[in-house]
Parts: sequence; structure tokens; C-alpha cells
Amino acid sequence: MQTSDPHPLDPLFAKALQGRPPVGACLSQVRLAVFAAGQVDEATRAAFLIHMGRCRKCPDALLQIRAAVPAPRASRTPTPRPVRLAPRVIRPRSSWAAAVVAAVLLAAVGVGAWFAHKQAQQTGPQQVAQPTPKPQPRQPEPPQEVVQQPTPPEPETPKEPDDLVLDPKSPDPQPQPPVQTPPEEHATKPPDPEPPAQQPPLAPTAPKEQPFDLASLLGGVEVQPAGKTAWQRVPEGQTFKAEGRLALRAGGSKAARVSFAGRTLSLEKNSEIAIANFERDCELTLSRGSLLVDARGAGEKGTTLDVAGARVGGKARRFAASVQNRQGRVTAFDGEVAVESGGQATPLPNGLSCAFLEGKAAGDPAKADVASLLAWTRDLEVFVSTEAEKASKVLPPMRVKSDSNASGGSYVTSNPRERGDGPGSIEVVFEAKRAGTWRFFMRAATGVREKGAFAVAIDGGEAHELAVRGRGDAWGWSGMDGVELTAGRHVLRLADPRGGLRLDTLIFTTDPLFHPDPGAEEEPQGDVKPPRDPKGGPNPGGDNGGRHR
Repeated sequence: MQTSDPHPLDPLFAKALQGRPPVGACLSQVRLAVFAAGQVDEATRAAFLIHMGRCRKCPDALLQIRAAVPAPRASRTPTPRPVRLAPRVIRPRSSWAAAVVAAVLLAAVGVGAWFAHKQAQQTGPQQVAQPTPKPQPRQPEPPQEVVQQPTPPEPETPKEPDDLVLDPKSPDPQPQPPVQTPPEEHATKPPDPEPPAQQPPLAPTAPKEQPFDLASLLGGVEVQPAGKTAWQRVPEGQTFKAEGRLALRAGGSKAARVSFAGRTLSLEKNSEIAIANFERDCELTLSRGSLLVDARGAGEKGTTLDVAGARVGGKARRFAASVQNRQGRVTAFDGEVAVESGGQATPLPNGLSCAFLEGKAAGDPAKADVASLLAWTRDLEVFVSTEAEKASKVLPPMRVKSDSNASGGSYVTSNPRERGDGPGSIEVVFEAKRAGTWRFFMRAATGVREKGAFAVAIDGGEAHELAVRGRGDAWGWSGMDGVELTAGRHVLRLADPRGGLRLDTLIFTTDPLFHPDPGAEEEPQGDVKPPRDPKGGPNPGGDNGGRHR
């Protein structure tokens, strides 16, 4: 069937010229020639157009055939009316078919774009695909006489990214569309690694309570174990086994002293405390009265005290505390003591004390009046005081002399010129009422501006030097710590190797904080040294060890 247009190029055929993926088997050269000549019916023509709208090869081959075969001349014979009207009747159908094909192509383009976008997200950035130049239509060549040997079609060009095979029965392989790299500002970035999940903080474990043995040393105490309501009496010299926590109070008649876990506590009468002993430290709470803490035997284990809303801590080794009418006071004697009260920490040097109200910051540290603060401990300590001139033995050339500034108006001394066969010395016999650690003090003077020292020995032991602090005619106190004595009778011997030293008063005590002259206690302490005999002979007297002041 012929049409009025020798080269029918309706919109549907124009779409075919753009090139689309092949669907089904391609048309043979003969059928393309018949189609180009317009000698097909409307149904065959519509099928050809749909195929060429999706195929790349057939439109190019059709162009080559049209270029080789001249268009037939239009017949002057008038076309019969039914035949002339046929294109007008069929054109609406062609327009409708073209619309369907266009919709299918648009859908294919959209699906291809979506597929390319998803493929780019999965594979990441790739090299940018070079756009494929579209084939340009060839210029018409001179007509040839032979139609049966058309020019072979050009090789297949790479397919565009939006190509999509719609017919699964097509024998042609499905090409993989190249992926275009998106612009840099829109480039797909790998997701940031998720931060590691934070583990919830572990709840602090409560310290484990440590059982301990509470020894009642002096005065006797009453204890109340944790979870109990009744108080239990622990007489002097007995031991109570505690599970880790207990309340403790002294009687109303006199002070008391206890020891546990390397610590010694002295309580004023009617005082009450709570003890919580743990593996690494010990917590004390003073609710009323006064308390003296000596933690030097606890080693590296800490000791803290809560009093009047304040906490005493640091590396405290020996300190005292008291509370009355919601007012507290802390005095430091040994170690690094710190008082935290009212949200403020106050370092407390040794020999100083500070006062504070409950919930308020502590005041400035001031020098402590030890004799006044610890007057209540006198009931717990033993004091033995004697005058040198009343010694059991005063051996020549040591003799008694008078001095209005001396205690009792007299003292003992020796003349260097009267040394004779050895230095002058005295022997003092005293009674230790209980075993333990004692301290020894002497009031002496050198008599001259030079330094001097006595040789001190106890119970015939090796002698050690104890320096005299008083120079010239001025009297001064010197002391020795850490004297371990058993209960009973002991003999103290003091010798003057040089001669001319003056000795006034002697004191023995078990009070670890006592000193007859607190100002002298601030001077540096040193180890007691064995004296040197001027004649090179054996050292006079004996020794018990210890330190001197």
C-alpha cells in the first residue's frame, strides 16, 4: 500500500531515528526496503515503527536504504477515494501509538536513571564515562541501480547510561550502563564510622569492712556493735572482737584509752565516737567530747575523722579533736593534717590548731596551747619527776650547788679541774608503773657559751649523748623519745664527760604529747649519739636507744 508521502516520517518514525534498545529480531534488508517503499499495510507499518523506536540498527539501515533507493514518483492517477482517506483514518491511531511509545520510553529513561543512581551509591565514585557521540546521518549519495546489496550497517556504538532492555526475550546481551561520577559537591561520601558505644560508668563498690580486735588499755569503755541497741562493758585489760563497725564511749568518771589496727585512741570522760574499719583506711566520727588519735602504727593505711560537719584527713598520724555546742577544734601534732569544713580545705601544720562552726569554713590556724587542750589526758599518763640533787648517787667530782633560778634552788655540777679518775655522774632510781614507751626530759645548762652533752644510759646499757640546750647560765629542756621500759624498777645514769655541765630536774612520762617547754619541741631533733671518752676508754654508763630533743 502506498501513501501520499514517499518517505513517511511521522512522529513515531522520528522517535525511531533517535535509537533505542532492540526488542525482538531485527528486520531484514528486504523488509526494510519494502517498508521504505511504503508497500506495507497499516498494521505492519505500526509494528515496524514500534520495533524501530526501540532498535539502534534498523533506523540506520533504513537511512542507508533510502539513500540508495530513489523515492518513487507520485502517480498522477488520482488515488481512489477509499485509499486517499485511509491515511486520514489511520493517523489518529498512529498518534495514539506514538504517545504510548513515548510514555514507555520516558518510563524507561526514569527507571534507567534510578538504576544508575543506586548503582553509583553502591559502588562509590568511579571514573567519569565519556559521552558517546551520536551518529550523524549520512549525506544522500547518488542513486545506485542495485538494491539487493545495501551497505552493511555501522558497528554498534556504546549504549548510553539510560539504555534499558525492556524485552527479556531479546537475544542481544544486556549492556552494563556506565556510572557517572556525581559532582564533587554532591559526591557520595562514605558514612562516618559510628563512635564506639560508651559503656555506662561502673557504680563504685562499697569498701569492704574489716573485722578488728579492740583492746581496752586504760579506764575501760562501753561498746555498741552495729545493729545492736544495748551497750556492752569492756573492762581495762580485756579485748572485744568487732565485725567492722561499732560505737564506743568512755565512762563518766575518768578518761579511757583503747587500741585497734595499729591505732591508739584516747577519749575524754563522757566522750563518744563511732569506728568503721576498712581494708585500706579507718573512719572515725566524734559525736561529743574530746579525742586524741595516734595512727603512727597503722602504716600506709589512712585515718579520717568527722567532727562538727568537718572532715579531718590527709596523711594525719597524730592529732586531737573536740566538739562542744556544734563547734569543733582540731590540733595537729604529726603528719600532714587537712581540715575540710564548709566546702573549704585548710592545711594544718604541726603544733597549730583551728576552730570552726558546723557547716562553716575553718578559721586561720593558730599556735596550740597543748597543756590546756590535753589536760584531760593526765589521768591516763604516768609522770615521774625528781630533782638531780636528790639522786640516789652523786658521784665525784659531781657535787650540789645553789642557784635561785634552779628548781628547788639547787643543782648538780662538776668542776673540769677535779675530774680525777673519771667524769662526774649521778644515778637516779625510779619506778615504772607500767610497761610501754616512755619519754625522758632533763633541765640543764652548759655553764659556758660552748655546746655540751650528757652521756645517758639506762640499766647499764650503752650510753648515748643527749645535747644540752641551755647555754651559759640559762636553763633549757632536752628530751629523749622512744624509751621502751618494762614495769618495775630502773636505773638512769647521767655522766658529764667534759665537766662543768649543770643538771637541775629530771622527768619520766608515758604521755606521747607532753613536753615541759613546747617552744623547745619545735627545734630539730636528731639521733642520740654515743659519747666520746676524753681518755679513749670505754663509754661511761649505758643506753636504751631513742631520740633526744
